[in-house]
Order: sequence, then structure tokens, then C-alpha cells
Amino acid sequence: MIVLIVLLITSLSYIGIAFLVNEKNAKYLLSGYNTMNKQQKDKFDLKSYLIYFRKFWINIGVSSSIVTCLTFLLFSEIIMVIAHAFVVIIPLPYFIYKSNKDFKL
Repeated sequence: MIVLIVLLITSLSYIGIAFLVNEKNAKYLLSGYNTMNKQQKDKFDLKSYLIYFRKFWINIGVSSSIVTCLTFLLFSEIIMVIAHAFVVIIPLPYFIYKSNKDFKL
């Protein structure tokens, strides 16, 4: 039961990440953006990127919560942990690819 609670808190923290990063603090929190010079930051479409960023992390948080709860009800704890890990890890390369493709300078 403790593992379930920890995984649900982790899933909710993904949603928290989505709302934590905004235009005001992106220069501190977004890797890559925080190392750009002023000209690069002016050319970068931060608003669109943050919309994409927010949607992605909300989807990860919601889907990992659902998968965690379902696997808790249907399978063992180890399967729950593995399923949670896959739901979080599998979409990350797509996130990186899409970010680099659609939001490059």
C-alpha cells in the first residue's frame, strides 16, 4: 500500500511540474532555454513550448496515476512499479524528439 501512495504522489508531482514552469521562471528551470543568449530567447517561441510542455506532463501524470491504480487492483506491487516506470519512460524520447523538431531555433 505504501508503494501505491508513493507512486501516486510521484504521478501528482508530474502534474505539479506542468504548472510549476511558466514564462517567468523558465529562464531558471528549463534546461537548454536557461543557457540561451538574449537573441536566442527572443527567437524561441516560449509560449507555444510551455503549452506543449504542460500538456505532456499533465498527460504523463494522469496516465501514470490511472495505470498505477489499475495495476494495483489487478496485479502485484512489482508489476505496478514496472508499469508505472514504463508509462513514464516510454514517452520521454518522443517528448525530446518532438521538442527538438518543433521548437528549435
